[in-house]
Amino acid sequence: FQHLLGSCKVPSIPAGRMADASYSYGDAAVELARDANCTIGANFTLDCSLEAFYDDYGLAVNSGLLCLAGQLFLTALFKVLPWTQRHPTFLAHQVVAFPLMVLLTWMGLSAWLFPAEDALAADAAGSHGRLTHPVEAGRQISLIILGFQLFWDVPMTFTKALYDPLVLLHHVGMLACAVVSLLPYVQYYVPFFGGAIELSSIPLVVIDVFHPKRYQDVADSHPMSAKLNFLLRVVFLLSYLLTRCLWFPVVVFSSVLPDLLAELSAAGTARETAPPIIAMLFIIPLMALQFHWGHLLIRQAMKALSPPAADAPAGPGKLTGLV
Repeated sequence: FQHLLGSCKVPSIPAGRMADASYSYGDAAVELARDANCTIGANFTLDCSLEAFYDDYGLAVNSGLLCLAGQLFLTALFKVLPWTQRHPTFLAHQVVAFPLMVLLTWMGLSAWLFPAEDALAADAAGSHGRLTHPVEAGRQISLIILGFQLFWDVPMTFTKALYDPLVLLHHVGMLACAVVSLLPYVQYYVPFFGGAIELSSIPLVVIDVFHPKRYQDVADSHPMSAKLNFLLRVVFLLSYLLTRCLWFPVVVFSSVLPDLLAELSAAGTARETAPPIIAMLFIIPLMALQFHWGHLLIRQAMKALSPPAADAPAGPGKLTGLV
C-alpha cells in the first residue's frame, strides 16, 4: 500500500471495524482515497496529483479560464455589433474587468475591515504571525489574482489594444505577489493590497471606455451622459488618491515595512532572510508605481482646470488600463 499511496498515509482499520471480518485494508484504502479526493484506476493505481492540485488551485484555474472565456466571447460579439466595432478587444476587457474589480474590492474591504478569526489570530501573533500565518481570505484573493493574471490579464496586456509597459510591469508584479502569498506569506495583508485598494479600479474601468481615444463621443452625445462621465472621472481621481496614494503608503510604512524589518532582524539563516527581502523588493516598487500614476493624475486634473492655451490641441493624458 505504501507503493500505491505514495505520499498518502497507509490506511489503518478503524477501531469500530476490527471485529468485522469483511473489512480489509483494501476497503480502508478505498475510503482513504475517497476522503482525499484521489482516483483509483482499473488496475488499482492511485493518482492524487491532479485532484490535489485542483483542490489547492481550482479557484485560480476557474477564475482565470472564466475571464479568458469572457474575453474571447465578448471580443467576438463586439466585432459584430455595429456600435462596438472600433475597439472590441479593449471593450471586452473592460466588461470582464468590471465585475472582477467589484468582487475583489468587496472581498478585500470585508476581510480587512471585519477580519475573521484566522486574521485576528495572525495579528495577535505579532509581526511573524502577520507575515507567515495562513489567512483564508488572503489565500482566496491570491488565487483569484493568480488565475486572472496568468490566464487573462498579463496575456491581454501584450495585445495592441492594451499594451503599456508600466501596466505590464504592474500586472507581472501582482502575479508574482500572488505566487509568494500562496507559500503562504503575507496572506494577512492580501485583503488590503489585493482587494481593498481596487476600489479605485471600479470607476477607472468605466471611464477608460469613454476615454477621448475610444468612446468619448458616445458619452458626449447627451448632456446627462457627459455629466456622468465627468462625475466618474472625479470619483476615480479622489478614490485613487485616497486609496493608492494615501491609504496604501500608510499601511506600508506603519505596518508592512516594520513587520518585514522585524522579521529580517530576527532571521538567523539566509533562508529566513530571503522572504522579507523579496517582499520589500515587491512592495516598494509597486508603491512607487502608485505614486507615479497619482502624479500623472494630478497633472491631468490641473491641466483640465487650467484655461486652454491658444491654438493648443486637446491632448488627452494617458492613464489607462491600471486594472
